[in-house]
Amino acid sequence: LPGGRKPIQLMINPHKAYIFSIEIEVNQIKIVMFDLEIKVVTKSIIPIVYKDNYKKTLKQVFFEMDKMIEEKNLKLDNLLGIGVAVPGLIDKEKGILEFAPNLGWENVYISKIFKDKYNLPVILDNEAKAAAIGEREFIYPKMDNMVFISINEGIGCGVILNGELYRGASGNAGEFGHIIIDTNGPLCHCGNKGCWETLASESYIVNRYLKLSNSNKELTKKEIYQIGKNGHKKIIEIFKEAGRNIGVGLVNIINGLSPELLVIGGGIV
Repeated sequence: LPGGRKPIQLMINPHKAYIFSIEIEVNQIKIVMFDLEIKVVTKSIIPIVYKDNYKKTLKQVFFEMDKMIEEKNLKLDNLLGIGVAVPGLIDKEKGILEFAPNLGWENVYISKIFKDKYNLPVILDNEAKAAAIGEREFIYPKMDNMVFISINEGIGCGVILNGELYRGASGNAGEFGHIIIDTNGPLCHCGNKGCWETLASESYIVNRYLKLSNSNKELTKKEIYQIGKNGHKKIIEIFKEAGRNIGVGLVNIINGLSPELLVIGGGIV
C-alpha cells in the first residue's frame, strides 16, 4: 500500500545479554560465554582435578565463570542463562545427572546447584544430544535425519529424526555406545561385555597400548597420539583396530536408522 511510515531496520544488540555454555567432559571442562549473536566472547578450558568429587569440580567451574564475569565487567543481570552438557544419563525435566560412569557421578542435581549459585535459568542436557542440536541448527540445517557420534573416553550419540531430536521413552535414547559388537569383548561399566565404547573409544586406545607395551608408565591420550604420529607400529595397529571397531558401530547405526548424515566429533577426531 502507498504511504505510511518508511520501514525501519531493527537489529538485536548482541551485547545486551550473555549466555554461558558449560561442557563437562571426563578429563576437562569447556566454559564459554556467548553474546546474543552466539559469538564467543570469552572461553576457558580447565582440567578436572577432582574427578570423583563433583562438588569440588563444580567449584572449579564457578571460579572460572566468576572470573569471566569480572573480567568483562558484567553483573548477573547481564546474563540470560546457563546451558550445561554432561556425558551421561540425565533427567532433563528435573535437571539431574542420573549417572555418568566415566566420571563416577550419580544423582547430581546439576540444575539446582547452578541455580542456587547464580539464580539464572539452567538447561541440562547430554553432551552428544546437545552437540546434535547444535550441528543441526548451525551447520546442517537442511538435514532432517542425522546422527552425531561423540567419541571420547566413552561413546554417546544424538539422533535427529524428522528434524527433531529423538529422546525416546526414557529421555536417554541414543546410547549406541552400549550396543554389543563382541560378546567376548572387555567388560563394560554397564555390566555387559563387548560394548562399542569398550572397543572403539579413546579409553580403548589408551588401555590397549598399555597392555601391548607392557609398560608401567601411564601415558596420556595426547602422548600416545603423538607417538603414533611419529610412526610407532604398535600404536598405528591399535588405531587401525579402533577404526575398524568404529566402523562396525557406524554400520549398525546406518542399518538401524538410515540417516542422511553421520557426524563424528569428540576428542578422537
